Amino acid sequence: MNELHAGISQVFKQVIHLFFQQNGFNLMTSGILLEFEDCNIRLWAEIGGILQDGGAHKYVWHVRGDGASKYCLLCKNLFTDSSRVVESDGTNLLRCNVIKLHDCIPMSGRDLRVNARFLAGQKPHLTNEKFTELQQAIGLTYHPHALLLDDTLDAVLDPCKVYMHDSMHGLYVDGVVNLVMYLLFEAFITAGMRNVYESFNGYIGRWKWPSRIHGSNMSKLFSAARAEKHRNAMHVKGQASDIMSAVQVLLHFTRTVLYETGNAACKKACEAFIALAIVCELIGETSRSAIPAALLLGKIHRFLELFVDSWGYEWLTPKSHWLLHLAETLQKLGKLVNCFCLERKHKVPKRYAEYITNISPSSSTSILKEAVCHQLSKAQQPGAFDFHVGLIGGRAAPRRTRELILRTAGIDDRDDEIFVARESRISSCESCKNGDVVILREGATFRVGKIAQHFELGGTALSLVYPWTLERRVANTSFAVWNTGDGEGEIWATQEIVTAVEYLPYPDGKVGVLLPYSCR
Repeated sequence: MNELHAGISQVFKQVIHLFFQQNGFNLMTSGILLEFEDCNIRLWAEIGGILQDGGAHKYVWHVRGDGASKYCLLCKNLFTDSSRVVESDGTNLLRCNVIKLHDCIPMSGRDLRVNARFLAGQKPHLTNEKFTELQQAIGLTYHPHALLLDDTLDAVLDPCKVYMHDSMHGLYVDGVVNLVMYLLFEAFITAGMRNVYESFNGYIGRWKWPSRIHGSNMSKLFSAARAEKHRNAMHVKGQASDIMSAVQVLLHFTRTVLYETGNAACKKACEAFIALAIVCELIGETSRSAIPAALLLGKIHRFLELFVDSWGYEWLTPKSHWLLHLAETLQKLGKLVNCFCLERKHKVPKRYAEYITNISPSSSTSILKEAVCHQLSKAQQPGAFDFHVGLIGGRAAPRRTRELILRTAGIDDRDDEIFVARESRISSCESCKNGDVVILREGATFRVGKIAQHFELGGTALSLVYPWTLERRVANTSFAVWNTGDGEGEIWATQEIVTAVEYLPYPDGKVGVLLPYSCR
């Protein structure tokens, strides 16, 4: 890769050419014929979006990066305050420290290509110093064979329409959430509450988590040893999935404990974090329900206003600006996709690479072959591409489990086959396991209960659930307390399970649950 003039951008360009050729195979015009036994289907496609983190944006599109003077490819007029570019602007068009989307002038794909090609045309005529200044002003880096310089792709993709920010990296990977968590705790440390990390660590350690989350990591994330590392780094460090899982618990802790004990500066910090947690919740909710883009954008504007009010513009990062463009992506796609599933793919090559000590070109080839074979093996497994609601795996029910299911369902023993599994898919994007506490959809309302067994009877995906009864809801929060009791199990259609949730058990047997956005 290092031997190529434009690096990964040059490779990316060639990959696009494989599928969209001007005088050859083109998915936009000729499509591809999929042949089946009972019918044939022709599939057409166009490039709808390219999901990337900040580093990928820099290397594929040759933008200058988050540390550059012009750090946003999608905005014409946005520059950093430290670059002093805005001070030199006599037209008052250039801006810095923008926290409202309507203050940004959008860049078009045509404008971006014109800039990239103007830069290429100026390269032979300018000194290195002048050319570097020009790249800084335009916000692009010149490389021969770069993606934006290929005019054969002009009709294939509009870079500003397909350019997408990843909410995972923007929020949870040295992102906005990591920063605001740190600033929130720092506000309380400054006010004299030096044990705030330990207090929250003890609180979050009492919570129980859905089986898909490694709950043991939560009690370590805010420990005294980790707190010092967070403060030295000036952001909370941790895996993105752990940070995301901690947000809603910290939200409840902030509303019910921190806000009640802090001074005026602490209360302002609490309000900013609460606003951010609501933004995070809305972004996550887009995978389950239709969230209006205008609603998300309004909540983002509110958070940025509170952030600046608490800590000033100097603490804003480029990833804070990403949030504004997430609302645009939601408007276009109807939901927000992220890189969580793509990041997990790192585990496969690492699995085969970690034991190799003799690094050579042949070892790289070996790792690539192993990773490809691993992926093909996964793809060939039955149900690999089945995202319908139903059991994941499954086996014939043991005798006692079968008897329990039939007795609960009020069915006399008969010869119907019953299959059971520890895990079941509850939607196209989520699964849950036996023992998880879940939200159950019941008409226009909902209930909470604990999964005893996922099973399939007569080809229908069902779940044996022990529902709980609501005791009380805590005002101005998403928290509700439920009585587990000794009720009998009920049979529910698995598709009526909304999501698995974290919960807080009490000594008297009652349980506190954080309700998702759709249930409030």
